[in-house]
Amino acid sequence: QSTVNQQKSSAIDAPIPTKLRLGGLFDIPLPELKFQSTTKDVNKFAEQQINRSYAIELNPNEKLGDFRLRVPDMAIEYPFELDTFQKQAILRLENNESVFVAAHTSAGKTVVAEYAIALAQNHSTKAFYTSPIKALSNQKYCDFKKRFNDVGLLTGDVQINHEASCLIMTTEILRSMLYNRSNTLKSLEWVIMDEIHYLNDTERGFVWEEVLIMLPDHVGLIMLSATVSNAREFAEWVGRMKRRNVYVISTFKRPVPLEHFLYTGNSTATNKELFMMIDAEQKFLDRNHAQAVAAKAARQKDHQHGFGSKTRYDNLNTNQNKTLWTSTIYMLRDKQLLPVVCFVFSRKRCDDYLELVKGLDLNTQEDKHYVAQFFRQVLSRLNESD
Repeated sequence: QSTVNQQKSSAIDAPIPTKLRLGGLFDIPLPELKFQSTTKDVNKFAEQQINRSYAIELNPNEKLGDFRLRVPDMAIEYPFELDTFQKQAILRLENNESVFVAAHTSAGKTVVAEYAIALAQNHSTKAFYTSPIKALSNQKYCDFKKRFNDVGLLTGDVQINHEASCLIMTTEILRSMLYNRSNTLKSLEWVIMDEIHYLNDTERGFVWEEVLIMLPDHVGLIMLSATVSNAREFAEWVGRMKRRNVYVISTFKRPVPLEHFLYTGNSTATNKELFMMIDAEQKFLDRNHAQAVAAKAARQKDHQHGFGSKTRYDNLNTNQNKTLWTSTIYMLRDKQLLPVVCFVFSRKRCDDYLELVKGLDLNTQEDKHYVAQFFRQVLSRLNESD
C-alpha cells in the first residue's frame, strides 16, 4: 500500500512537460498550465493543436471600408486605392502574421511585398525577397531601388550592398545562408517568397522546401503566387510546420483581361489582320474564327502558298520567316501593342529568329535622340585608352 501511495505522489509531483514530443519540427509547445492540470488536460490540448486548422481563408469580397481607421499610419503610401486582397494582406502584416497571396497575373502582388519591406525598414529590421531566377532578382532590385533607399542584391554572380535592410536574392542563396547560420538572419523580420509555386518543381522544389523548414519561427512569411488550385492545402502544410496561422488571400478576377487573337497577315479579302478568337470571358468566337480562316486562305492564294506541311514555320525559308516576323512586329508597333514577348519552343529557333529581327527599327525619333544622348554621356566618361 505504501509503495502504491508513493507512486501516486510521484506522478502528481512530476512536472508538466513544456513541449509535446511529436518528432523534430512538429513538437508542440505547451502554454503555462495551472498546477491542477493533469495528463488528461495535456492530451486534450495536444489533440486540439493537432486537429486545428492553420490555414485561414479570407473572403475575397470582404468589405474593408474602415481600412484606414484600422491602419491610420501606413508604412508606405500609394497614390491609388488598394484592392481588397492588398488591404487584407496589409492588415495581416501589421499584426505580424504570415500570408499566402494567390492572385492573378498583374493583380498587384508586389504591393504586398513592398509593404513588408517598408515595415522592416520602419522597425530597423531586415526583409529578404527571394525569386527563382537571377533575371527576376535583377529586375526586382531595379524596381525596389526606385522606391527604397537601402536595397541590396545577392545572386551567384553579383553582390551589391549585402548589409542592406532589403536584400533581393535567389532562393538558393537564402538556403545557403540558413545552412551557414548567417548572422544576418538574427535581425530578419520578413521573407517574401515570390513564385512560391516553384516548390512543385521536380528539379528545384526541394530548395523552397528546405528554406521553409529551416527558417526561424520568428520570421514572418509572405508567399506570392499566381492563382493555384491547392492554395489552402499548401498554406495548411506551411502553417502546421511553422506552428503559426497562414492567411490565404486570393482574387476572383484577372484585372488585365486575357484575350486570344489570331494574326493572318495582310489579305486582299479583308483589311483586318487580327481576329479575336477567345474574349476576356474565355468564350470562343466562332464567327471571328470563320473570318480568320477566310482571310488566311485569301492570303495563301495571293502568295501561292498551299495548305498543310508546306506552310509550317519549320519549313519556311529564311526570307519567308523574316517577312512573317517583320510584318507581325511592325503590325504590333503600328497598333501600339509593343513591347511584346515572343515564345518559341526551341532554343535554336530562338537564336535563329533573333538574327531575323535584331535589325528592325522600332525607335521613334524621340527615342533615337535619347539613345544617342545616352551613348554620348557614357562614352564621355571613358578614358581614351578604354
